[in-house]
Amino acid sequence: MEARYKDYKHGRLHFAGEVILKQHGYEETWIDFEREYSMLIFNIPQLMLYHKRAEEFFPAIEKELKLQEIPDDFKYLVVAESALKIDNRSSAGAY
Repeated sequence: MEARYKDYKHGRLHFAGEVILKQHGYEETWIDFEREYSMLIFNIPQLMLYHKRAEEFFPAIEKELKLQEIPDDFKYLVVAESALKIDNRSSAGAY
């Protein structure tokens, strides 16, 4: 965790084995990430709810990602898209 924080401070973000650099055209992505991250870390009840739901859902998600040979980091997209609510559906109708 310490190494990842140092990378973040120096303009590097890791996702799915790739490094996203703050420079090189990812400025808007970086700004979006920082905005979402800041809103989340100051919303402690929501953060605690995500952790509680993650304990329930992540084992099954991780198992399926491994089976499909998809990097483990993609489990966080489930959090971003559904807040780990079992009854959420995408606007496109995906489950």
